[in-house]
Amino acid sequence: MTIIEAKPNLGFEKLFDQVPGSILVLDLKSEEVLASSATFRHTFGYKHIQSGTDIGSLKVFRSDQSKRASFERLKQLYSKGVRRGADAHRRLYTVKDEAIDCRINWRIVEASDRIFCVLLLEDVTREYEAIKRLQHAEEHLGAAFTANPDAMAIISPVKATFVTCNDRFYEITGFDRNQITGKSATELQIWVCEEDRLAWLQACERSGYRLKDYFMEIRVKGANLPVILMVEPYGSEEQLAMVTVKVASDPARSDERSLREIVKQDDLTGLPNRSLIAEYLGVAATSWMEVPSKFTGVVSIGIDRFRAINDSMGHRAGDSLLIETAHRLRTFPLPIGSVIGRGRGAEFIAVINLKKTENIDEAEAYLLHLAEELRVALSSPVLVENTHILLKPTIGIAIAPYHGINPEALLQRSAMAMQNAKKEGRTAVALFDQWMQDRIKERQNLERELRIAAMNEEFSLNFQPQFDTDIERFTGVEVLLRWPDPNGGYKSSPDAFIPVLEETGLIVEVGNWVLHNALARIRTLLTTGLIKESFTLSVNVSPRQLASPDFVKQVETALWQSGVPADMLILEITESMLIDNVYEVLLKLAEIRKLGVHISMDDFGTGYSSLSAMKNLPIGCLKIDKSFIDNAITDMSDAAIVRTIIGMGMSLGLNIIAEGVETTEQVQYLKELGCSQFQGYYFSKPVAYESLCELLEGEKGGEGQQK
Repeated sequence: MTIIEAKPNLGFEKLFDQVPGSILVLDLKSEEVLASSATFRHTFGYKHIQSGTDIGSLKVFRSDQSKRASFERLKQLYSKGVRRGADAHRRLYTVKDEAIDCRINWRIVEASDRIFCVLLLEDVTREYEAIKRLQHAEEHLGAAFTANPDAMAIISPVKATFVTCNDRFYEITGFDRNQITGKSATELQIWVCEEDRLAWLQACERSGYRLKDYFMEIRVKGANLPVILMVEPYGSEEQLAMVTVKVASDPARSDERSLREIVKQDDLTGLPNRSLIAEYLGVAATSWMEVPSKFTGVVSIGIDRFRAINDSMGHRAGDSLLIETAHRLRTFPLPIGSVIGRGRGAEFIAVINLKKTENIDEAEAYLLHLAEELRVALSSPVLVENTHILLKPTIGIAIAPYHGINPEALLQRSAMAMQNAKKEGRTAVALFDQWMQDRIKERQNLERELRIAAMNEEFSLNFQPQFDTDIERFTGVEVLLRWPDPNGGYKSSPDAFIPVLEETGLIVEVGNWVLHNALARIRTLLTTGLIKESFTLSVNVSPRQLASPDFVKQVETALWQSGVPADMLILEITESMLIDNVYEVLLKLAEIRKLGVHISMDDFGTGYSSLSAMKNLPIGCLKIDKSFIDNAITDMSDAAIVRTIIGMGMSLGLNIIAEGVETTEQVQYLKELGCSQFQGYYFSKPVAYESLCELLEGEKGGEGQQK
């Protein structure tokens, strides 16, 4: 199965219609339109574009000469081995002959003996016009801009990119014009953290890009630099903005009193910020040292799912939620002498004065009771833009001096407790415990050991055979990563260390090692005659691996070095990979299929994919998740899911493998439904390579286990 069938009706547009952005799929040889996204048709004024339509019949290009030149260029690049690229600016036209300036990213993909060009078009008309106006206006900026003692930059709010900067800006950041023009602050790694970036964008949008005395830290020359920013619209139509940057640590460039006020107050809520809360705790630490029995509660309050609300309803809705939360906290009856502040993002901090408690048990009981009341008070719905939103707070508690006296450590420990509350159960309250800190240290130690293990290639491979009951033979294996301990056993379970490999990005390096070594083992099995070329090797692919720009090349190189035929390799992906960046994933899968490698959907049924969507993907196999197999015989819901997956999967021509099969009853039940391919302890547990060889030798000699 390929990403695009060689039929006029592709069944492909529906998939692209779910992807934001203007997408156009062309046949590079016939110059026909094969698919278009809804956004493309809307932008360029077409109700429908029939698959197979000659691109020349559309009015996208100004002239036939322009069209020919564009296709000749793409064909020439293709002949030179170039498969992807970008055009910073190309002018195209709507059905009404209106000009649209586009930025185009293109990819060339080979499938079904055809050559496809997939275009992702971005409308930059307003930005392009603004830049042209700037180029004209720069002649009038003169020395007032270029030689200004303050660092100044012109930015495009639409793309959050730098258009031009003055000499002082280049001086304090260490960048030159070529490095910074057209790039975003994220690309230049200027933000200290993601929360700062989001807060800055929200403040700009909320003010209409009219900000004064906005304090923050930026990352330049390898260090954090405190600065005060002023933002104002630039140009007659306000498509650009001018940012003035004053270095806050320079007394000649900032008013110390004003700076102290800015630094310690949250711009949105007016609450004390994290810096002032830490200062307050520092003052309180004196009393803890003098009177150890005097307790203070440090409470971190997080609004669960805030980012999802912010992204779906917009920054204004997110701001309204934060402002309302701050109001509820201000009006909540806390003990006299307590302080409420705002932390990072959607986190608030309360410092609770516990004058009336005499021991740690009383302090814990009081704070847990108070936190629960606070949780209930914050949980009532908030009306935002005619929509009632139910707040879901999670609360973490640390107690000074019992959990420490260092202000930063106390804030971190209450935040740890809050994160633990979120993991254990949403809308929960948790008290800090030392094991939370120990867990963080364990995580850090695990990461350090994994980096050493990756460097020294300390991992090993196990193989779990797959059995076909129709032919009564093992037909393939899935390779599984293990981390052996030199003293026996394993250092850590895959469920514990593989997520850390993924989070740190080490999975790209380790995954490539797995691929090369597993294919080398298969080559040996082929050479010794223990398997035939119909045997398959399944290798799990993580989201980070698939997103790596070199992944397809890594697969191609591993196949070439091993000499294993490509159709013996199956790469297993999960449903979650299809949720984000669908466009990129589809193209990557198409390139993998072009190599002759097969794609399998692992743990099917646990994510968000539908079986009907499978026909539009280059998937050849579905693996039913073990969680459904476990209860298929006794649970009617799981049984219905399994029946549906097997029935519809087979109707789409997909292979079906049942994972985690452990009993005779499960095998018999699944066989009755039409499933004949199995993987699980009933047939074989995961085994080392040597044991796999013995298993295959026994089968070849007629001594294998046949059920």
